[in-house]
This record gives sequence, C-alpha cells and structure tokens, in this order.
Amino acid sequence: MSVTADDIAAKKFTTVRGIKAGYSLAEVDDFLEQTESSLRQLQQRVAELEEAKPSVSASHVLELAQQTADSLLADARSEADSLLQDARRRNEEATSTAAQQVEALNARIAELTMIERDYRSRLKDFVSSALNDIES
Repeated sequence: MSVTADDIAAKKFTTVRGIKAGYSLAEVDDFLEQTESSLRQLQQRVAELEEAKPSVSASHVLELAQQTADSLLADARSEADSLLQDARRRNEEATSTAAQQVEALNARIAELTMIERDYRSRLKDFVSSALNDIES
C-alpha cells in the first residue's frame, strides 16, 4: 500500500501513559511534518514530469518507424534511378564513341586498301616494263 502525504498528515499515534521508554510526541510530530512536506514536493515533481512527458503509444512509434522506412526507401529508389540513368547515359556515350572510332578505322582501312591496290598496280606495271626491257 502506498503512503501519501495526506496519509502522513492524517496519521495519529496512540499515546501510552506510564511507559518509561517511549518517543517524544513533539519529535514524532516534527518528523512527520518534515516527511509530509518532502513527500508533497516529490509528488508535485512527479505530477509535473508526467504532464511534461510526451504521450507516445506503440502505434505512434510504429507509424513513425514506418514513415522513416518509407522515406529511406524512397530516397534509395531515387538514388538508384539516378545511378541507373547515369550509367545508361555513359553507356550510350561509350557506344557512340566506339561506333565513331570503328567508322574512322573502316574509312582508314578503305583508304589503305586503295593505296595498296594502286601500289600493286604500279609495281606490276614497273615489273612488266622492266621485263619487257630485259627481253628486248
């Protein structure tokens, strides 16, 4: 059973007459008054703290946790989408650059093939001319 300040204030002790060993009523009353005052201060402080504390229920905490999780998930998805778009853009740029390089190399191969054909043709004409000169 809890003892309140009102319980202490209302408490009356039975006085016993004729006992040599006992307590001084004045000291007991003084001590009870001090105890009552201290207990009232503590009860007041507890009441103030209970009023000041936020009322948080388990469902409210769960709701806040869900909101936080949803927010983090949305941020993660957004960042993933951004990274994916960046990767796609870089891939397109690399593919385009590679295609341009292939096109340039193919053009150079075609040019070198033409030079080779021209060189072979002139070499063939030179050798034929030299053989004709030797035979004549």
